[in-house]
Amino acid sequence: MVLKRLRKDIDIIDKNLVFLLAKRINLIKKVYEFKQKNKIKIFDKKREKQILTETIISAKKLKINPKLVSDVFKRILKESHNILRK
Repeated sequence: MVLKRLRKDIDIIDKNLVFLLAKRINLIKKVYEFKQKNKIKIFDKKREKQILTETIISAKKLKINPKLVSDVFKRILKESHNILRK
């Protein structure tokens, strides 16, 4: 019974992660539109570095492997680029 409940909790978290990724993608599209309208450079390496730095700091505070978090966010950023290039 305990294992079943724990797995159910994990499933809920997984669904929330997917929901948050979808929400992030929608926001990326809005940022893209804003930048296009205002003639702002689309890709911002400084901002991406800031995101990676802050997420790694958060991971360390939460005692999560910073490499894991870095890898996940690098992949998210890469996908963001792919979406905006379409």
